[in-house]
Amino acid sequence: MRTKDEFLTLAVSLEGDFELLAEIQNDNAQALTRLAAGADHSLDLGAWGYTLHGAYNLLENYFLRISKFFENHLPADAWHQELLERMRLNLTPLRPALIEDRALFEALQDLRGFRHVFRHQYGSRLRRDRLVLVQKAFDLVTQDFPVAHARFLARIKAVSEALE
Repeated sequence: MRTKDEFLTLAVSLEGDFELLAEIQNDNAQALTRLAAGADHSLDLGAWGYTLHGAYNLLENYFLRISKFFENHLPADAWHQELLERMRLNLTPLRPALIEDRALFEALQDLRGFRHVFRHQYGSRLRRDRLVLVQKAFDLVTQDFPVAHARFLARIKAVSEALE
């Protein structure tokens, strides 16, 4: 059985990740501002892509914290997909679901797919039209994830309070 202090540590860690997401949002907005002002070099597209890539990496770390805290194992193959799938599972009494909204899950899937492409992109350039689609997914995530985050934290805090 986990202790109240362990739950508190998890909550504080998740809050820290959540705050970093806001910083990535700011960087993303700056990249978009530069592009709107006419920047069109591959480095400008790369900076934009980097913010989208970084956002999913951060969220994946958030998900890993939860998975390690509650389940502590993932399969060796296709673990990125499995991790995201697990965040949809309501494993009461083990843990509540983090992602309950289908649109949020699909947007996260899109970001996860882009992160893979961005990380393994060699010899080709990012395309603005494809980045626009990923940006839409990012916008949905930044709109809906705060609700999922707050709901999840409230639920795990309630569990930790019951441990007193």
